[in-house]
Amino acid sequence: MSETRTDSGPGPLAAARTRVAALEARVADLLARQERCELFFQHSVMGILIGDAAGRILDANPRALALLGYAAGELCGKNIRDIVHPDDQQAVSVDAGPQAARLGRSFSIERRWRRKNGSWLPVQVDFSQLDAASGLFQVMIQDITARKAAEEATIAALALAETASQAKSAFLANMSHEIRTPLNGVMGMLQLLAGTPTTPEQADYLATAMDSASGLLRILSDVLDISHLDSGRMVLADERFALTDVLEPVAASFAHEAALKSLAFSRRVAPDTPDELRGDPGRVRQILYNLTANAIKYTPSGEVRLEVAPVPGEADAAGATLEFLVADTGIGIAPAMQEQVFEIFSQADPSVTRSYGGTGVGLAIVKGLTDLMGGRVTLCSQEGFGTEVRVRLRFARPGDATRACAAGTPPCLSGRRVLVVEDETINRLTIRAMLRKFDCEPAMAENGRQALALLAEKDFDCVLMDVQMPVMDGLTATRAIRQGEAGVRNPGVPIIALTAHAMDEDRHAAEAAGVTGYLVKPVDMDALVRAMGKAFCGGDREE
Repeated sequence: MSETRTDSGPGPLAAARTRVAALEARVADLLARQERCELFFQHSVMGILIGDAAGRILDANPRALALLGYAAGELCGKNIRDIVHPDDQQAVSVDAGPQAARLGRSFSIERRWRRKNGSWLPVQVDFSQLDAASGLFQVMIQDITARKAAEEATIAALALAETASQAKSAFLANMSHEIRTPLNGVMGMLQLLAGTPTTPEQADYLATAMDSASGLLRILSDVLDISHLDSGRMVLADERFALTDVLEPVAASFAHEAALKSLAFSRRVAPDTPDELRGDPGRVRQILYNLTANAIKYTPSGEVRLEVAPVPGEADAAGATLEFLVADTGIGIAPAMQEQVFEIFSQADPSVTRSYGGTGVGLAIVKGLTDLMGGRVTLCSQEGFGTEVRVRLRFARPGDATRACAAGTPPCLSGRRVLVVEDETINRLTIRAMLRKFDCEPAMAENGRQALALLAEKDFDCVLMDVQMPVMDGLTATRAIRQGEAGVRNPGVPIIALTAHAMDEDRHAAEAAGVTGYLVKPVDMDALVRAMGKAFCGGDREE
C-alpha cells in the first residue's frame, strides 16, 4: 500500500522519520562530543581530577596519575586534603577550591601535592564547577617545578647581587677612607705651603700639584656617587641656601682654568631669579661643576657660558623651577651618541677620551642627580659647533626664617680654643697649622678618651672630631660629650666631624650621634672656616 499524501503537508510517517533523523544526528553529535571530551581527558598535557562536593576524587586522567605517581584507579576515593602539604593547608583552607567551585567561581592557587612515593610536587591548581546540582568540580593541575626552580634561582641571584653590592659598598667606603686620609695630609700641606712666600716658579709647581690632587679627589668622589646612585642609597639634603653660594664656587673653580685655555667664561643670572631657596645646594653645585668641567675640557677655543633663569609660569607660593644652562663652543657630540653620553662609563668617542681624558661618569652623575631631584636634563649638540645642556630643577621657598650666617662673611676665629681629636700624626699637624693661620688656639688629643679628659679640665669653643680612632672612636666620644660623661664641662660644645668617611650613611650616623657639622677629608681651609663660622653663629665667645 502506498503512503497517502494530501495537500495539507507530509504524512505522519514522514514526520516521524524526520524526527528520528534529527534525533540520530543529535545522538551522533553527543557521541562525537563525548569522544572528544574523553580524548581531551585522556591526552591532556595538564592533569585533570574530577571530585565531588566533599572533596573526594572520583576520577583522574593519565597525566594527573603520572604527575603524582599513581596507577589507574589508585587516586579514586582519596580526598584532596589528604595530598596537600600541611603548611599549605594552614596557609589556605584546603576546602577553599571546592567551596569556590560550588559557588560557581573558578579558583587558582599554588600548592605542594604529595606523590605516592612521599615526595612533594609543586603544582598550579585550578578549580572550576562542573555541575551545580551534583556539586561536581574539576581540578586542573600543572607541574611548576621548573618555574619554582627559576624563581628560587632568581631569589638566590638577587641575594648574591645584594651581598656583592654590600661588599662593593664596604670596599669603596674603606678605600675612600684609606685614600682620603693621606690625601688630607698632601692637600693640607699644599694649601699651607701656598700661603707662604714662594717664587713664581714654585707657585706654578704648587698650583699644578694642587690641581692634580683635586683631580684625584674628584675621581674618588665620582666613583662613590655612582655607587650611591646605582644602589639607590643617595639621600638628598633639604636646607635653606642662597643660589649665589652655589654659583660662586663653581665660577671661581673654572675661571682660572678657562683663562689658561684662553676661553671666554661668563656667568649670568636672570634678574628675576630668586636667590633664597630650599633644597640640596651641594648636589646642585655638583651638577653645575660636572657640566662646566665637561664644557671647558671639550672646548679648545671660544667660550663657555653658565646661565640661570626661572622657568616662566612655574613659580608660585610653594616654590620655583629654575633652568640651568651650560653652553660651549667646543667639539660637540655626534647625534647617535647624544643619548649614550648619559650612561655610566660612556664617552662619545674613544679617540676623544685619549685626547681630552676623563672617566665617563660626569654626565651619568648629572643625569642621576637630576632624576633623583625630580628634574629634567636635555642636551643639544652639533659636531664642531658646541653643546648646550639644560637642567630644570624645582626648589621650595625657604620660608621666613633668617639665615644663620651671612654668606661669604668670615667669622671671627681669633682666639678661639679648638680641640683637635685625631689619631693620624700628619693630619694633626695639618689641622693645627691651619688653625694657627686662623689665629686659633689648638689643643691636641689622639683619641676620644683623651678628648673627654681635656674637655673635663677646660672649656673649648669647638671640637674637631675624627671618626675612626683607636681606644675610643669619634662617634662614641661625641655621644659621651653630649651626655656630659666623664665630667665634661660643656656638653653643648660645637663638634665638627672631620673624617675620611664620605658615605651618606656615615654622615647620618654622625648627625645621630650629635655632631654640629660634618667635613669630609681632605679638608679645604675655606670649608673649615665656613663650618667653624656656622658653629659659632650663635654669638661670639665672651672673654
